[in-house]
Amino acid sequence: MKYFLPLLALTVSCSDYDLVRDNDGTDIWQYDSAEPTGSWPDIEVTPMSLNFGTLPVDCPSAPQVITIRNVGSEILEVESIELAGANPSSFTTDALPPVLEPNESYEFSVDFTANAWTIQSTDIQIISNDPNESHLALEAIGEGGEDAIYEEMFRQEFYAEVDILWVIDNSCSMSGAINQVRSNFDHFIDGFLDIGLDFHIAAITTDMDDPSHSGQMQGNQTVITSADSNPRDLFLQMVDQGADGSAQEQGFGAINAALSAPLINNQNSGFLRADAALATIIVTDEDDDTPNQNASDFSNWYTNLKQDPSKVTFSAICGDPGLGCMETTSWSNGGLISASAGTQYLDVVSTTGGSWQSICAESFEKTLEYLALSVAGMRDSWVLAETPSNVAEVIVEVDGQVIPYNGIDGWTWQTNDNAIQFHGDSIPEAGSTINVSYPYASEC
Repeated sequence: MKYFLPLLALTVSCSDYDLVRDNDGTDIWQYDSAEPTGSWPDIEVTPMSLNFGTLPVDCPSAPQVITIRNVGSEILEVESIELAGANPSSFTTDALPPVLEPNESYEFSVDFTANAWTIQSTDIQIISNDPNESHLALEAIGEGGEDAIYEEMFRQEFYAEVDILWVIDNSCSMSGAINQVRSNFDHFIDGFLDIGLDFHIAAITTDMDDPSHSGQMQGNQTVITSADSNPRDLFLQMVDQGADGSAQEQGFGAINAALSAPLINNQNSGFLRADAALATIIVTDEDDDTPNQNASDFSNWYTNLKQDPSKVTFSAICGDPGLGCMETTSWSNGGLISASAGTQYLDVVSTTGGSWQSICAESFEKTLEYLALSVAGMRDSWVLAETPSNVAEVIVEVDGQVIPYNGIDGWTWQTNDNAIQFHGDSIPEAGSTINVSYPYASEC
C-alpha cells in the first residue's frame, strides 16, 4: 500500500478542545467550555486534522475524507465550510454545507497540490448552529518536495513449528568444525527458547557406508523437542559421532534416506510433522559426492516433501563459492582448515531460500545465531516497493527505534535487489515491526 509519511502531527480533540471565533471577529480560535441545556444539535467532526505528507510540486494528492456527524437530538445546520489560513490555494474541497438530522452524517473530501517546495497549510473552517461548537477549525498540512515520500511497514514473522535436520560431515578433516558446532550450539538454541518456538531437532551424518549411519538419526534420543528440558545436552550427544566416517561425503543421499521410507516410518519416526516447516542444515568441507544425484534432482525431491514449498529450506555451513576457502587463524586442532567449494549445496541453498555460512569463519558464534534466525522463518532483509532517490534520507525504525546505517550493527541498502538488510545486533527480533520511509521519484 502506498501512503505518504506524516511530517507533522497536529491533532485536535473534538470533544475536549472546541474551537470558536472571538467576539471581536479576529481569526483567533479558542475553547468554549459552556454546555447548553435541553435538546440541541451537536456536531462531531473526524478527523480533526489532515496530513498529506510530502508530494512533488504540482502533483495532486489522493483525496482525504472528513466526516461531519450530528450526535445531538436536534437538526444540525452547517452554514459554511471554507478554506482559510496561510495557503488555502494549495487545497481544494468538494464540501457543500449539509443539514443533518440526529445521527445523520455527511462526508466531503479535501485534496492537496503543492505549489512550492515548502510546508503549506490551511484551516478548514466549519460554521454551524451547534450552540457551543459553532465554529470549528481543522488544520490540513502538506509539503512540496522534489520527490514523494514512501512509507512501508514490515513484520518479523516466524514459524509456529519447525523440524530441523542437522547433517554433519563426520569425515577425518571435520573434527574442528564439529567442535565449533558443539561449542557454539547455545547461540543456535537460545533464540528458539526465547521466542517459544515449537521445534524438533535431529542429526544424521554424511556417511552412507556405515550401516549404523546411512541416514539413521543419531543419539540415544533421536528427536529433540521443545518440551525437552535439556536440548543442548541432547544435541551434543547426537553430534558426538567422532570424525572417522566415510571420505565419500554423501549429504544428498543421507538426507534422502533419512526422510524417506523405510527409515522415516521406523528408526526416524516422530521427526517430521505434517504442519511444521522443514529446515536442513549441512556442515561439511566438501561438496556432495552422492552417486547419480545432482542439486536439481535433490531440490525437486526435497521441496516436494511439504505441500507448501515455501516452508522448506536448505542451509549450509560449507566452503565458499568458487575456489572454496582457507582459514589461517588455526581454530581446527591447531592447524589450518581448508574447504572446497560446496557448489551443489549452494545451489540448493539458493533454490530454497536458505542461508549459506562459510565453514572457514573464525568462530561459529555468529554463524549459528544467523542460522537460527533463518530456519525459524525469520529474515534479515526486506525488498522495498520503490527505489529510494536518496539513500541518505532513508529512515529505518524497528519498534520505534531508529537504526543507523551501518554494515556491522545497523542496516545497509542492497542495490542489486533494492532491499534493506540488517546486520549484527540490529537484526529485528521475532515479532518486531519494521518501518521504512524514503524519498522516491514519483510521477503525477
